[in-house]
Amino acid sequence: MKENPRHYYFNNYNKRENFIERSILAVKEHRFILSSIGYIRQYFSYIRQYFRYTFIHRTFLFHNEKLKYSKKLYNSIDSERVVEIPIVKSYLKKFLTSEGKCLEVGNVLNHYFYFNHDIIDKYEVGNGIRNEDIALVKFEKCYDLIISISTLEHVGFDEPIKEHGKIRKAIDNLINALCEKGKMIITVPVKYNPEIDELLQSNPYNFKITFLKRDKFNIWSETNENWSSLNAYGSKFPYANAIAVIEFQKS
Repeated sequence: MKENPRHYYFNNYNKRENFIERSILAVKEHRFILSSIGYIRQYFSYIRQYFRYTFIHRTFLFHNEKLKYSKKLYNSIDSERVVEIPIVKSYLKKFLTSEGKCLEVGNVLNHYFYFNHDIIDKYEVGNGIRNEDIALVKFEKCYDLIISISTLEHVGFDEPIKEHGKIRKAIDNLINALCEKGKMIITVPVKYNPEIDELLQSNPYNFKITFLKRDKFNIWSETNENWSSLNAYGSKFPYANAIAVIEFQKS
């Protein structure tokens, strides 16, 4: 099926992080005005959100601990990344020793801060990134901590060929890669991938799961609401409207 020209434009536009490259593409596609308006709206949104996280809602509670919202502009300040980054960072401080081995599934944290760890990302190319399928990769060592930020919901779902059951293969593979007493921390958006949602509700792995939801200002809080009352991804507000923080310890 031929791709919608509008989708083609935005998909290619969003792949270009450089302002000049984006502007050239916008002119070629005769969408310069649309692009300019989008930029203006985006940066006003950034300024408003940055002010909010700096002066009004500087912190949020996670497991009774006050954490600071992430204020990085990269793919963060108006999405679920504002809480995912500080949450995962707090786990790194608590559970990763200087001698511990850490694996990240999906190259996310390198865009916010650097630390020495292994990275597997099927599609993103970069130094130190293994471009392999997380459901099929063979591990040569075990890890004390495995982390994944809004990545596993794409496995078997947002791929050229959908594969039902692949997410379980990926999770099983990651659990097998944990050292004894190793810990795994995963964040996923709620009501994005039906297969992930089914796992969150049935919980066959006996995960410890914490749900957080956002309001219209992208301010987040833990919630015990029923599953049915949580909003779907992109529904009511942009990006994730609720996320699940999944913890698992190998014993």
